[in-house]
Amino acid sequence: MAEEQGGQGRERTTEEHYGLPPVLTVDEVAAFMRINRKTVYAAIKAGDIPGRKVGNRVVVLRDALLRSLDWPEVRVLPVPTRSGRPRRRS
Repeated sequence: MAEEQGGQGRERTTEEHYGLPPVLTVDEVAAFMRINRKTVYAAIKAGDIPGRKVGNRVVVLRDALLRSLDWPEVRVLPVPTRSGRPRRRS
Protein backbone atom coordinates (compact mmCIF):
# COMPACT_ATOMS: atom_id res chain seq x y z
CA MET A 1 0.00 0.00 0.00
CA ALA A 2 1.64 3.25 -1.11
CA GLU A 3 0.80 6.92 -0.86
CA GLU A 4 1.72 9.47 -3.53
CA GLN A 5 4.16 12.12 -2.26
CA GLY A 6 2.85 15.55 -3.27
CA GLY A 7 4.00 16.45 -6.77
CA GLN A 8 7.36 14.70 -6.79
CA GLY A 9 6.10 11.38 -8.11
CA ARG A 10 7.91 9.49 -5.35
CA GLU A 11 5.87 6.88 -3.57
CA ARG A 12 6.26 6.28 0.15
CA THR A 13 5.18 3.04 1.65
CA THR A 14 3.62 2.83 5.09
CA GLU A 15 6.52 0.56 6.09
CA GLU A 16 8.88 3.56 5.79
CA HIS A 17 6.94 5.19 8.61
CA TYR A 18 6.51 2.07 10.74
CA GLY A 19 2.75 2.36 10.28
CA LEU A 20 2.63 5.52 12.43
CA PRO A 21 0.18 8.38 11.85
CA PRO A 22 1.63 11.81 10.90
CA VAL A 23 0.90 13.28 14.36
CA LEU A 24 1.45 11.15 17.47
CA THR A 25 0.18 11.44 21.01
CA VAL A 26 2.46 10.82 23.98
CA ASP A 27 0.79 7.42 24.48
CA GLU A 28 1.51 6.46 20.84
CA VAL A 29 5.17 7.51 21.17
CA ALA A 30 5.47 5.53 24.41
CA ALA A 31 3.94 2.44 22.79
CA PHE A 32 6.17 2.76 19.70
CA MET A 33 9.35 3.17 21.77
CA ARG A 34 8.18 0.70 24.45
CA ILE A 35 8.82 3.14 27.26
CA ASN A 36 6.68 4.70 29.99
CA ARG A 37 4.67 7.80 29.07
CA LYS A 38 6.35 9.71 31.92
CA THR A 39 9.68 8.95 30.25
CA VAL A 40 8.32 10.42 27.01
CA TYR A 41 7.27 13.61 28.80
CA ALA A 42 10.73 13.85 30.42
CA ALA A 43 12.45 13.29 27.04
CA ILE A 44 10.31 16.00 25.43
CA LYS A 45 11.12 18.40 28.27
CA ALA A 46 14.85 17.61 27.91
CA GLY A 47 14.66 18.13 24.14
CA ASP A 48 15.52 14.52 23.29
CA ILE A 49 12.13 14.00 21.61
CA PRO A 50 10.66 16.88 19.59
CA GLY A 51 7.21 17.65 21.01
CA ARG A 52 4.81 20.59 21.06
CA LYS A 53 1.94 21.53 23.27
CA VAL A 54 -1.24 22.04 21.25
CA GLY A 55 -4.08 23.22 23.45
CA ASN A 56 -3.91 20.97 26.48
CA ARG A 57 -2.23 18.06 24.64
CA VAL A 58 1.37 17.31 23.77
CA VAL A 59 1.92 15.97 20.25
CA VAL A 60 4.94 14.74 18.32
CA LEU A 61 5.31 14.87 14.55
CA ARG A 62 6.13 11.42 13.18
CA ASP A 63 8.85 12.58 10.79
CA ALA A 64 10.56 14.69 13.48
CA LEU A 65 10.48 11.73 15.89
CA LEU A 66 11.97 9.34 13.34
CA ARG A 67 14.70 11.87 12.46
CA SER A 68 15.52 12.31 16.16
CA LEU A 69 15.88 8.53 16.54
CA ASP A 70 18.44 8.27 13.72
CA TRP A 71 21.29 7.15 15.97
CA PRO A 72 24.73 6.34 14.59
CA GLU A 73 25.69 2.70 14.43
CA VAL A 74 27.15 1.25 17.59
CA ARG A 75 30.12 -1.07 17.23
CA VAL A 76 30.76 -3.63 19.92
CA LEU A 77 34.43 -4.29 20.36
CA PRO A 78 35.84 -7.36 22.16
CA VAL A 79 37.31 -6.69 25.59
CA PRO A 80 40.94 -7.84 25.69
CA THR A 81 42.29 -9.76 28.65
CA ARG A 82 45.72 -9.28 30.21
CA SER A 83 47.18 -11.88 27.87
CA GLY A 84 45.69 -10.10 24.87
CA ARG A 85 43.58 -13.13 23.96
CA PRO A 86 39.80 -13.24 24.34
CA ARG A 87 38.52 -15.01 27.42
CA ARG A 88 37.37 -18.61 27.15
CA ARG A 89 33.92 -19.37 28.36
CA SER A 90 33.60 -22.18 30.85
